[in-house]
Amino acid sequence: MESAKDAALLKLWCEDTTNQSENFVQLKKAFESTTSFGKLEAVNVSIAGRNAYIRLRCFSGDAMGMNMVSKGSLAVIDYLKTIFPSLVLVALSGNVCTDKKAAAMNWIEGRGKSVVVEATIPRDVVVKTLKTTVKAMVSVNINKNLIG
Repeated sequence: MESAKDAALLKLWCEDTTNQSENFVQLKKAFESTTSFGKLEAVNVSIAGRNAYIRLRCFSGDAMGMNMVSKGSLAVIDYLKTIFPSLVLVALSGNVCTDKKAAAMNWIEGRGKSVVVEATIPRDVVVKTLKTTVKAMVSVNINKNLIG
């Protein structure tokens, strides 16, 4: 954007809920014009100076949907350019997307599907097959995965 003020105005416009989300409806329409299946669910904008990082939360069903999301995202940017002529797309995907990267943002906001699995391995199987003890496995987990 040409200024930090313009970036802030873009954020306010994208996240506006006072207009019964009419702005979101327009972004959703732009996104969904590129796909018969994908759905735009939310828009969040992070500001860093004159830069605005737009994060779109989308539904892609059982598909990974990266191509679907990329096409829809580009349509959203093209629409935003009609409202904010100073908007310049630097890259369609950046570190805010956190694709294939560990990020706190994904823990907080979610990404993809989550599955919870539980398994009980009998003590004798741990000793005979894994050649260790349950106590040692717990210690490794705590020291490696939880502490560092």
